[in-house]
Amino acid sequence: MEKKTGYTDLDGTRIYYEITGSGPTLVLIHGFTLDSRMWEPQVKIFSQFYQVLCYDLRGFGKSDLPTGDPYSHSRDLKLLLDHLDISKAYILGLSPGGMIAIDFVLQYPEMVDALIPADSGLGGYNLIEFGKSLEGVVELAFSSGIDEAKVLLASLDIFKPAAMIPDVANQIWNILADYSGWHFINEDPAISLEPPSIQQLKNIDTPTLILVGELDSAELHDVSNSLHEKIKDSRKEVLSGAGHVSNLEDPEQFNTMVLEFLAGL
Repeated sequence: MEKKTGYTDLDGTRIYYEITGSGPTLVLIHGFTLDSRMWEPQVKIFSQFYQVLCYDLRGFGKSDLPTGDPYSHSRDLKLLLDHLDISKAYILGLSPGGMIAIDFVLQYPEMVDALIPADSGLGGYNLIEFGKSLEGVVELAFSSGIDEAKVLLASLDIFKPAAMIPDVANQIWNILADYSGWHFINEDPAISLEPPSIQQLKNIDTPTLILVGELDSAELHDVSNSLHEKIKDSRKEVLSGAGHVSNLEDPEQFNTMVLEFLAGL
């Protein structure tokens, strides 16, 4: 299927995007240190039914690095959709991509027909255990360099289920190898939603599918439970046998859950 690629200038920053397929728009937002390539197993299937929009978040993939100026990931997405003349979309994000999707629906509810946070973080929820692990990655980046920090990151518990699947481990590493490491050694001026999303979940009335891998961390299972409890029109699905990068670890299960949810709207 033909893929359209391009860049758009958002507040002086170039953002890379890809569009595949036709129909209602489904936006896919990638995870930390990864980029739009992580959605390859989804684009192949979803583009048979939807116009799939993947893009590299500011600071990742082919998009520009942040400058010293404050910015907002959700505003970046809003400007990208405006640039592409897309007024409404289904929004799916994994890990911090899920957190961005949640922030986006709270800020621009009229633009979202469905919300799908997968193995998601949540603004205002402190991931204590992962935060401690990430501190070690940052310390190593400063003491031994970014390449060593990437190796440590890939070995963290959160990636262990993916590491057990050689093809998935290779795919994640190939993307991680291209990551600049900018966030390891710089203070990211990204603006958080205020009040944080965790305090605003009851305001979400968009149909929501919450996905979480069975083997994902206890903290992210807690996030998924909070989302399900507080978002009125929500359902939660656990991907059996999958960990944090559930879309790559079990794409068939992941894709089926997403497509069945969207078809039922």
